[in-house]
Amino acid sequence: MVLMAENIGEHDRLLAGFKRRYRKAEGVKRIARRADVPIAVLVPHVVLRKRLDMDQSVCAQ
Repeated sequence: MVLMAENIGEHDRLLAGFKRRYRKAEGVKRIARRADVPIAVLVPHVVLRKRLDMDQSVCAQ
C-alpha cells in the first residue's frame, strides 16, 4: 500500500523533499501538476533499535 499526495501549488513546500526523491528514483526531470507523488509506503515489519540507553547512562554517573 502506498500513500499518495497530489502535486498542487499550495502543497509545494510540504512536498518538496518527497518530489525530489521521487524524481531521482524515477529518473524524470519534471513532475506534472496534479500528478500523484508517493509520500509513504506501508511496510510489513519494522525493528526499532535503542540508540541511547538512558538507564545505563544514569547508572554510569
